[in-house]
Amino acid sequence: MPALYKLPDRSSSAWLSDASDDSSTIELYRPRSGSQQGAAKEGEEGSSSSSSSSSSSSTFAPRHGELVGFDMFSSKSSVGGGATEDSSSLEPPLDPALPRGPPATDQSIVPQLLIDHYVSMIDPSRAQTVDSEIARHCAFSLPAVALTLGRYNWPLLRDTYEALATDMQWKVRRTLASSIHELGVVLGRETSGRDLIPVFNGFLKDLDEVRQGLLKHLADFMELLDPERRREYLPKLSEFLKMDNERNWRFRQELAEQLERLIPLYSPAEVEEHLSPIAMVLVHDKVAAVRETITRVLAAILLSLGRSDRPQLASGLLRCLTDSLAREPLWVHRQTFCALCLRLFEVGALDEAEFCAELLPELLDLAGDRVPNVRLVVARTLKSVSELAAAQSGAEGGGVMRDAAANPLAERLAEVEAALAVDPDVDVRHIYAPPPEEEDEETELEEGDESSNTSVAATATSEGEDGENNNEEGVAGDTAAALAAAAVTTPSGLMEIDSIKVIKINKINRKTRGL
Repeated sequence: MPALYKLPDRSSSAWLSDASDDSSTIELYRPRSGSQQGAAKEGEEGSSSSSSSSSSSSTFAPRHGELVGFDMFSSKSSVGGGATEDSSSLEPPLDPALPRGPPATDQSIVPQLLIDHYVSMIDPSRAQTVDSEIARHCAFSLPAVALTLGRYNWPLLRDTYEALATDMQWKVRRTLASSIHELGVVLGRETSGRDLIPVFNGFLKDLDEVRQGLLKHLADFMELLDPERRREYLPKLSEFLKMDNERNWRFRQELAEQLERLIPLYSPAEVEEHLSPIAMVLVHDKVAAVRETITRVLAAILLSLGRSDRPQLASGLLRCLTDSLAREPLWVHRQTFCALCLRLFEVGALDEAEFCAELLPELLDLAGDRVPNVRLVVARTLKSVSELAAAQSGAEGGGVMRDAAANPLAERLAEVEAALAVDPDVDVRHIYAPPPEEEDEETELEEGDESSNTSVAATATSEGEDGENNNEEGVAGDTAAALAAAAVTTPSGLMEIDSIKVIKINKINRKTRGL
């Protein structure tokens, strides 16, 4: 009969090992035959006195394949349990790979033997004999094991967690750093403050790979702490700006995203004192993705400060941003300022009147910037703000921005938009003057070249009855005619071919010839 996995019956001692596999550490339950059951019954009656003295302890002997006095759901540790003198000679030796086990806890959620095996995964000998990644698997599963046992049984796993937090492999530490916020939810605020904060402080000074795992859920962990402990970490946030590898721009982008989530956790004064300086550093980053992310963060900071009881903090930060970005010699920072202006208006950090007073003069000055990319973002910002303002006010003219009585810069704004519509750069022009549709161009081209297309079609159809040869010759003739029609002479005297016009002429010729 095939072997079956079965939970033990407390009233039965029918346990046999799998003799075919000496290395197995999982006991198999096999039904005994009638003669075996009779012999077992006689043996149980003869050793009732010795078995009763050792029923409270259990010994796991994987290589001998016996379980003596084992109780699967006992709350006592299954490793290191002392046996009586009567049964010590009958019990096989303990598995040396298993630790002494966590302290005995009155719980029946998980069999103690499984807990003993789980905590043994951090033993260095297991990494050599079982799996080199066994410690990382243990760290990955620890929040789930803690959730299953509950916060009151955390002492069973505390020593294992502390050992994993100081493991030599950075992958093990990164796994713990990535899940510390989930473990904090399981343990609660009090236990997290006592047992997890020391580990968190150690990860703050670890390698960038470990710190990045910690950074991804920084706001989640801070939310678990009480306000007093949360404030203690404000001066330490700037340490994330120091990296082992400056080219790791995703680390800085992750920091920017976490700053946005940290804003609601602190007061406006704390945000202005500790979070704003970090954002001011990141807004000058070399990578465009980081600058784009931090513009959203700065908009959220200004929105939070503007709606607080100290709106002067928002005004001071906005002036600082204008001085450091709008007048920056490097063009990417001037471009970032234009993108920030649009973001501020979109989130509502500034209303239309404040936008016209604080930001519109700088934008109009940048409309004449020598760099086309700056003018492109200026045109996009002005047009988007005008459309949003018109939608909010319900006025077709554009609200306050277009009202000369309310906005002294309304006339200058109209002049700048007219200049951008005829800008030398084609991308800037297209913001205010979109190109005509391709179908309209094809229609005009068809009407203008109708006579030439008709003659080409007549020539192509009069070649005889050799269909394929005639078609090929006709296509070649059409291409030559199209090249000649599209050739233009440049000021330098060189001939150039308008490739778009060639394609359109060939397309019209094919339609005319029925190809």
